[in-house]
Amino acid sequence: MNSITQFWSDNTYRAIVSPNGRYVIKHSKEENYDGYDEIFLLYDSGQMIREIIGENCLFINNDYVLKFPFWGYSEECMELVLIKLADNTKFNIFYPKSIENILCSRVAIFHKEEMKVYFYSNVQTEIKDYTKFLYFMDMSKLINSFEVDVYESIIDFTPNNTFLEIFNNSLLCFDDNDRIIQLKLPLKNNTQLLNLINMKNFTINPNNSWYTDPITNTRQRGKFISRPINAFYHADYHGGNNELRVRVGTVENIITTLKNQFQDKHINVLMQAKNNLIQILKTDLPQILQRTRKNNLTVCVIPRAKLETYYSANQMFFKQAVIDAINQLNGFSDGTNYIIRHTNTRTTHLDRSGYGGDGDLPYPGITVNTCNISENVHGKDILLIDDLYTESVNIDEDAIQALLDNGAKNVYFYAVGKTIHKRPKFQSNDLDDLPF
Repeated sequence: MNSITQFWSDNTYRAIVSPNGRYVIKHSKEENYDGYDEIFLLYDSGQMIREIIGENCLFINNDYVLKFPFWGYSEECMELVLIKLADNTKFNIFYPKSIENILCSRVAIFHKEEMKVYFYSNVQTEIKDYTKFLYFMDMSKLINSFEVDVYESIIDFTPNNTFLEIFNNSLLCFDDNDRIIQLKLPLKNNTQLLNLINMKNFTINPNNSWYTDPITNTRQRGKFISRPINAFYHADYHGGNNELRVRVGTVENIITTLKNQFQDKHINVLMQAKNNLIQILKTDLPQILQRTRKNNLTVCVIPRAKLETYYSANQMFFKQAVIDAINQLNGFSDGTNYIIRHTNTRTTHLDRSGYGGDGDLPYPGITVNTCNISENVHGKDILLIDDLYTESVNIDEDAIQALLDNGAKNVYFYAVGKTIHKRPKFQSNDLDDLPF
């Protein structure tokens, strides 16, 4: 179980406890502020050290309290405040009015591992129905630079007017699959799960990796990429070799199906996987546009290991899904033919099993040597897409460097899946082991 997020309330009492148990924020109904009766009292080891106007507060680990705005009678209620617990220092944070409706939320939870605060906003405007969205704020950036970045997360059901009631009288936390676990009090086994469809981000860093030099056939070390790259992915990839155990619609199923390596997939199965991928891309790509703060991104695709003429049409569904998705979105240009393979390379994920075919394994510069790269990449902000990112394979790193060397202004990377080591999954009966 990941971090419990300390939002516990009912009609008469509200208390928030820091993870180490040292600090407590207690709700008060005293009318000390000209009729405004929502006051939080911050305690350190039993001694009250600060009054906080407004009712929206969260602990950020054991280090900070975040107070976010609430529609109230006092101007102070509209502040975004960070309180450093070590010395009780108070930081008033400036935030743009354009996100006021998002931050003015009755419900927020803190995700410790991601250092993000998720907000639910029930404000509706003519532009957007905010009841359909959760938003999250990057706390690392707020703490380090006092800059406010708020992004959008989609939830996988359609909220209605009673959505806020789901959270009442509840203790909220995240499980290992990034689901919000909501526990009804006092009956802790009465639970509701909300799946967050929240694209993940990581950094591809310069590396110094082993590779086989194609000329000398000797093992050498070298860099595939020269600078850090902002990268994103949809979901963890746990392996898809045993397709009988892979559920339809998961990234494992989508990736292995669309590769169609042995051309054994029925057209209906291919179309279903393709449509699933299109929906993922239509959710994730607009978030990338927002996070990179670009008006337009030119989408390129990592080419398959062999010449395109080597593959049949039913082995090219991944690329076609990318094309179909960006044609349905604003802010994206089609550069899917900007990198075209002209010389076969080894199929890396099949090489150990003996099905890698002809060509070289990855080495620095393999993309330039085996692909035609369009001069249209020059000066463009590129979003390079692959189905799967696996650290140390270095195909993606080398393609990124090739785009930069050919004049791309910026390169961002996105993969549907990112390979990870297997880890235990959250089980519903684990709820019985929670400490309350």
